Amino acid sequence: VNANRAMEHLFGYSEDDLRGMPSYLDITAPNSREEARRNFEGFLADDTTNSRFVGAVLTRNGEKREIEASLAAMPATGVPRTMVVLLDISERRAAFEAMRHSEERFSLIFDITPVAACITRLSDGTFLRINNAFKRGFGWNPEEVLGKTSIEIGMWPSICDRGPGTEMLRDAGRIFDHESLWHNKAGEERNVCFSSVIIDSAGEKCVL
Repeated sequence: VNANRAMEHLFGYSEDDLRGMPSYLDITAPNSREEARRNFEGFLADDTTNSRFVGAVLTRNGEKREIEASLAAMPATGVPRTMVVLLDISERRAAFEAMRHSEERFSLIFDITPVAACITRLSDGTFLRINNAFKRGFGWNPEEVLGKTSIEIGMWPSICDRGPGTEMLRDAGRIFDHESLWHNKAGEERNVCFSSVIIDSAGEKCVL
């Protein structure tokens, strides 16, 4: 076994410590050992689909770290050797999980709030999402509005009526208690007071 300084830093073991271990499974987290063994044996059997996998390892102090492992056969020099490159993805996975939980909380709040809410594309007002209160208050079901603009469904009396609020939003990034006149599905006028903020959704500027 040969290990570079980055490997020693990741695990907290010296190269000599790693060389003295009976198996790579000794530093593999228990819940990842079977998958690691299966992937490594598959790789040795020339199954290229097993050359990369994600799992977990244990450091010297018992800390669990998420890693992405890449395997490559080294040129034969008598004894077959395998080069293993480990990328520590613990922080990336933690950030992903935090984002996922944040999105779940947002979805829950968005859906159960008693105030009508929607998410539209800033550029053209296309509806991307509405909540139950929006459906109750204005009469449209999601399938009737998603993918369409507020002008197309007749919510704004005209595109000119949408313009001022949109420009204010573009300039300030958010607006509060803006009064306007909207139409519901039945075409009835509704005096509304709304607040909006520009958000980023999957790299696209949207309005909540």
